[in-house]
Amino acid sequence: MLLLSACGSSSSPEDTVDLYLSEAEQRGTEAALLLWELTEMGTESFTLDEEQQKIRMHGRRTLAIELTDAIGIAGARITWKREGTSYYNLRNGIPLVTDSRNEADFATINMRILIENRNESQIEEYLAFNLWMHPIDGWSITGLDKSLMALEPFLNSVRQSK
Repeated sequence: MLLLSACGSSSSPEDTVDLYLSEAEQRGTEAALLLWELTEMGTESFTLDEEQQKIRMHGRRTLAIELTDAIGIAGARITWKREGTSYYNLRNGIPLVTDSRNEADFATINMRILIENRNESQIEEYLAFNLWMHPIDGWSITGLDKSLMALEPFLNSVRQSK
């Protein structure tokens, strides 16, 4: 339980993504997945019925597990670099860009992921991690800018690169 508290209270969305990638790289699957919001929808500017929420949460969970497993397979062959950060605050149900992380309710962290591929060129992927600032637990990853289907070629390349 101490780990959940430590992971959930990351001081910034950037720290949360870095910690997630580090844990996943070391095959710390359980710790890495604690950095994803897999139980709540988060602050949504639209309303989903219960069945839609279940479908969305199942998709989020599957995406998180598949990406985490692939990063674990890559292990020490993975490197990443932050390419940009955007912060948003929620006013009147509308996310607005802000320069202040302290005022932000949401963030997008753009990452360049590189995986050394034995005897071949590097595997490269750009991912934008979307995060939500939970009022109690701190920053959590809520998704990516890509669906599981769009990410599948990258995941397959990583799995085959063992």
